[in-house]
Amino acid sequence: MDGTDSLNRSRSMEPFFFGPTQHRLFGVYHPPKAAVERPVGVVLCHAFGQEYIRRHRALRQLAVILAGEGFHTLRFDLRGCGDSSGCRTEGTLADWVGDIGVAVEELFSGSGAERMCLIGVRLGASLALRFSAEQGDVDKLVLWDPIVEGKAYVEELAVQHAVWLRGSFARPQMDGQGRAMTERLGFPLSDALIAELTELDFRSVAQKPARHVLVVDSGPEPAAQPLVDALRARDCRVEHQHMPSLGDSIKATGGQGDVDENLVPVDVLQRMTTWLTEGES
Repeated sequence: MDGTDSLNRSRSMEPFFFGPTQHRLFGVYHPPKAAVERPVGVVLCHAFGQEYIRRHRALRQLAVILAGEGFHTLRFDLRGCGDSSGCRTEGTLADWVGDIGVAVEELFSGSGAERMCLIGVRLGASLALRFSAEQGDVDKLVLWDPIVEGKAYVEELAVQHAVWLRGSFARPQMDGQGRAMTERLGFPLSDALIAELTELDFRSVAQKPARHVLVVDSGPEPAAQPLVDALRARDCRVEHQHMPSLGDSIKATGGQGDVDENLVPVDVLQRMTTWLTEGES
């Protein structure tokens, strides 16, 4: 942690960079605004690509709500994503899981929080799940529309990208050797990352990730049921909420989606907040 940019420098919402010098991460800390400051830190883990863009406002509003309830809250960008440093084609799932660890450490050391919670959306939810299973000391875990089967996710992105190309004048982005890069809706993906994503499969879970888990399905159908079953098989206390709000994350209409998809799903954010505050003083 860099002393100049640490959370201790300000008690107001302020963007800053943190982490190792070779891959600085961008984050925004939302300090507790309630009369009672909770000894709990919450790290928010973003989605990837177009889903990052479409859920960004919702996660920002969630951070504001959580801070208003007394939580120490940190939202941040993974390396190579958003405003964090790094090439967009170099990140791996292991790198991103490690970035979550850096963010958790930053929030712990800078805020004095005693317990840690994670909230992840889409790919961020899957990364948060993997991190929590590896660490084993996460108190509460919220998985918002997690990617359960990576192969289906990769295939869905490919279909959406093909539909988008048919209705646009875009040309494939080229790499340094003049070869067409693999991209999905404007975001380049390395072959290695595609392979890693394809291998993601949370229909079975090897380790218990957290004591309490909330799974939120905001699509038309409760797609995360296989993950819920796997978590319960690991003796996790799981609450599964199906709250249709956003429809498909990116509809097969050229990636534009409907106007409603850009709205903040207040009911979903409030349910997450209520769940986190249950049992907290």
